[in-house]
Amino acid sequence: MSSDLRAGIHLILVPSKGKVLSDILEEPLQRIMEHTIVKRSGCYHASSLQRDHLHILMSVAGIEGLHRLIDSLVTDLQQAIAQSEPALANFTRDQGVHVTLLPPWHIEIMASFVRDQHRYHQRHTLEQELDEVFRPNSVSMDEELDEESALCVN
Repeated sequence: MSSDLRAGIHLILVPSKGKVLSDILEEPLQRIMEHTIVKRSGCYHASSLQRDHLHILMSVAGIEGLHRLIDSLVTDLQQAIAQSEPALANFTRDQGVHVTLLPPWHIEIMASFVRDQHRYHQRHTLEQELDEVFRPNSVSMDEELDEESALCVN
């Protein structure tokens, strides 16, 4: 991959059930994101803090070390959240970090989507967003079971 072509990485972090992210965290978390991403040779593009999830869009010149960048970013954000809000002192995130890899020409399109999250979530829930935008072609467990049973021959 050429060094001028950057792969986009879109992350969605979801706090554990019952935890709510406060708007006052948006600026401190953005500073941490920018610092951590640049420190690891990435480029910060956009983020959006919602009550039930956090979007992060960044890009990197190559995928080498990507898992360390994501691990470092998630750890730094988790620590900042726990330290910033007494109610979130025992903050943990949901088991999954939703990761979407993007081609370079799709980064600005996704950045616009991330910046418009407040308006988007006036009409859509996080689950709807994941299903419609990030998992549109995924197969549900029920569909998978139906497909398996349809293939079984007795």
